Amino acid sequence: MTFYINHQFGIAASWHTLDEKLTLVSASSEFCELAKIYENPPQFLTFFEAAGQADLLRAVRAVPKEEALTLDLPMKLNRTKQWFRLRGIVKMREAAEPLLQLTYTPIEDLIQRERELNRNVKEMAELAEWLMAEYPGNVYISDQDNYELLYVNPIACDTLQAARSQVTGKPCYAVIQGLDKPCSFCTNSFLKEHESYEWNFENQKLKRAFKIKDRPIRWQNRRCRIELSYDMYSSEYKLAKKDREREVILNTIPVGMARLDACDLSTVLWYNEKFLEMIGYTETQFESELHCQCNYIHPDDMARLQEIAGNLKTTGENAVFDKRIRKRDGEERILTTTLGYVSAQDSWDGIASYYSIGLDVTDERRQIETLQHKAEKDALTSIYNRAETESQISSYIAENPQSMGALFMIDTDDFKQINDTQGHMVGDVVLKELAMAMKKIMRSSDVVGRIGGDEFTIFMKPISRVEDARQKAEVMLNIFRSLFKKDKNAVQVTCSIGIAIYPEHGKTFKELYAGADKALYQVKLQGKNNYQIYNPQMNETLGTLEYSGLRTAIDSEMKPQPNSDRTISSVFQILYHTENLDQAIMTILERIGRQFDVSRAYVFESCEDGLYCDNTYEWCKPGIEPQKENLQHMNYHGLDDYQSLYSEDLIFYCRDISTLSPAQQALFAAQHIHSTLQCAFKVDGRFSGFVGFDECTGSRLWSAEEVRVLTLVSQILTMFLQKKQAQETAKKMNFYQMILDAQEESLYVIRQDTFELLYANQRSLGSQTDHGKGTPCYRVLHGRSAVCEDCPFGETAAASAKKTVRVSWRGLAACLVIKNKQEEE
Repeated sequence: MTFYINHQFGIAASWHTLDEKLTLVSASSEFCELAKIYENPPQFLTFFEAAGQADLLRAVRAVPKEEALTLDLPMKLNRTKQWFRLRGIVKMREAAEPLLQLTYTPIEDLIQRERELNRNVKEMAELAEWLMAEYPGNVYISDQDNYELLYVNPIACDTLQAARSQVTGKPCYAVIQGLDKPCSFCTNSFLKEHESYEWNFENQKLKRAFKIKDRPIRWQNRRCRIELSYDMYSSEYKLAKKDREREVILNTIPVGMARLDACDLSTVLWYNEKFLEMIGYTETQFESELHCQCNYIHPDDMARLQEIAGNLKTTGENAVFDKRIRKRDGEERILTTTLGYVSAQDSWDGIASYYSIGLDVTDERRQIETLQHKAEKDALTSIYNRAETESQISSYIAENPQSMGALFMIDTDDFKQINDTQGHMVGDVVLKELAMAMKKIMRSSDVVGRIGGDEFTIFMKPISRVEDARQKAEVMLNIFRSLFKKDKNAVQVTCSIGIAIYPEHGKTFKELYAGADKALYQVKLQGKNNYQIYNPQMNETLGTLEYSGLRTAIDSEMKPQPNSDRTISSVFQILYHTENLDQAIMTILERIGRQFDVSRAYVFESCEDGLYCDNTYEWCKPGIEPQKENLQHMNYHGLDDYQSLYSEDLIFYCRDISTLSPAQQALFAAQHIHSTLQCAFKVDGRFSGFVGFDECTGSRLWSAEEVRVLTLVSQILTMFLQKKQAQETAKKMNFYQMILDAQEESLYVIRQDTFELLYANQRSLGSQTDHGKGTPCYRVLHGRSAVCEDCPFGETAAASAKKTVRVSWRGLAACLVIKNKQEEE
């Protein structure tokens, strides 16, 4: 079989026969560059170590056809060992053997970070054990599920008069208290994640009183409870041991700690080693050069520190803030600081003090700034993206209501033709040059952003007269026209510009955007390559155009659109009058699909848990392969947080799937999707599914009118789908209730958070007609005024004498209580 290099695929990829050697039959040019393959490729499996070969072959044999596999393996490429994430799928072919397609993503940095994380976790675990061994009181760690005692420190062994090997593995309640069942302190409502609680306890077995502190933790990958306790009357807490404990804590906690004299808020009374490390001084240097004064704090932040400290004396609360410090070598760092005040009366030595804990966040802040830059900028043109453009313009308008400004909407004329005739690479160059020209023309204070494929927005601020905007538009048009004239292969580029003046044409970004959009539309109708300032009379000519947060490209060909109102009305009428909703939805999907010439129209609905979704309805254009059977029980979170793709308007529009994450690209590529438009719907604020329209023949520019109509159709479908779901839920509940009513035992359903009686079956009702539904169960069933001791929802959570089952009842967390005849008697 002849080896073929694919120069069009765009990413590192390879194709293989499904034999024992996974023979390499084709590869993308990117993969060939990685592997240094220029003509005849080597045996593919030689790129992997023996273990990696076995893992890859095992994964390929196990994966079903047309389903994806993911594997992280080291590869030997160009004599260098590198880690890659392999994603593969077995492609079925007509009249030919199937091929395995593999794509490669470098993950060397990820593997290194994972190894470093594992080392850090191990070191932290060892440090934790050492700290617990040094703790001058008792330390117990027990499993919260089976109460097994997993760890005791040396002090606890002395208290129990037993070796560690004699007590670990046994129930904590038996070892510590001599009980034969769990005590109320093992599991109760006070045990909350990331919180601790304290209590005093008289241990009858040890005949000693203890001060105890409990907290839930993860230990050895198990859900556990750590208990710290000390004998209130022991000699263990002499001052020397307290000082030792303080030394251990101060020198092991990875934050800088210092105590400042409250009299001058300058003298440092004590500090830990990490504090010296943060400011870059040794103990000798700190005392001899700074004289134990906090001169390391940036002078511009000192006044703010004094103000915050002064407020703490009156509020009594802690304050968290950022401050800058200057290290001994002059480097400036940022510390997140927690500051607390202790009065002289409450202080152990009678000196009023401020206790400071500082965490160096300089590197994190720099990373955030880098990420923020990436989040604000358009990846192709390096000017502001749509979200940041809107944010900056809105902020300026809010802060400068009396100023005058101009919003420019700029659309590249016939850009689709440039892409089709010259290629996307030339198209990208055109967009970059246009963006660069705009930045040069405009002032540094003006906002220049890319809001769509070939569309830009500029906000000129401030201006003194409308003529300023006219002159700037003329300059831009002239520069755009001559932008590529001197090139060897000249490309004719022109733009159309719509302008709205603030505040005359709008007092918000959306109002200005809508006005400029209408002016731009007018330019397009009049032949393009010009500018137009918005005039309210345009509304009479163009009609009211609804603003959408999703700005789609204006179709250069100006194709006539279907009658929108008639389409929407027809959809509603079909759904409203139908007796078979499933058939009606299929009819609508087909009509809309044919009318808007899409490849596939479909509906996805989320499962009850909200984690998965199913493709419940699908229509495909002739020649398009159906995908419904392959799209069942899809995991949202396994697709790189798929729900985050949707805008605030619940719209997800993607013209080119290559802009998505690898997992999302693989999902769409497997369905041969090039472009998609999806409209989500929510129930009770929860993401509950979406209606989608796919284009499988190539990229597609959806017009604003198409987006508007398809969105409205989706919303109408959603209303009837929600009604159907509610009806189905009611049928299920009625069916379950009928089954429960037929049981010979007395059954009750109790709401978890309020103890409210939600349901009682026919046997429990007897001759009564209500049986206290809506009333607390302890009052109805037991005539009590408070929660029962053995209640499964009670604070002690002791074992209940009744049979209980946790259930969901009409969307509420509840418990099904079963009482047999003997219990009733």
